[in-house]
Amino acid sequence: MGAPVSAAVAALRPDLVRRLILVAGWAHTDGDEYLRNLFALWKQLGTCDPAAFGRSVAMTGFSRRFLNAIGREQVELLIPNMPPTPGTLRHVDLDTRIDIRALLPRIAAQTLVIGAALDITVPVENSRALHAAIAMSTYAEIDAGHVAFFEKEDEFVKLVDEFTLAR
Repeated sequence: MGAPVSAAVAALRPDLVRRLILVAGWAHTDGDEYLRNLFALWKQLGTCDPAAFGRSVAMTGFSRRFLNAIGREQVELLIPNMPPTPGTLRHVDLDTRIDIRALLPRIAAQTLVIGAALDITVPVENSRALHAAIAMSTYAEIDAGHVAFFEKEDEFVKLVDEFTLAR
């Protein structure tokens, strides 16, 4: 939920934000049946099956290619590291109500939108739509899942460095 929150801050408090980087984000959940159902599934699993919650989050957070590359042992180690804490469940509940579309045209900060081409959590067309809605934003895409900064750390850091160090 970092992208929607950061975008809202940039729109509502432009005095605080000179540069903005939105990664694997979305502008609204209402009307997107995929997102609505994914978040509903997480809410249900989080209250009744913590292990299944962790497995679902791992499966959607990382690309299939990445999970296959790290192998079963490492994948199994990811699952308990994604528990459905009360804070996480509040986060998921808020995910179901995101709608910042009206705020996007107000963003004045220099903005880089990074999409994750293999994102199963928030499909990449959502990042492309953010880019289209923010005037004079730039767009880059990484061939990774939702947690692109983890899967493709060097590529991610290079994009961020180039954007933040540019004059």
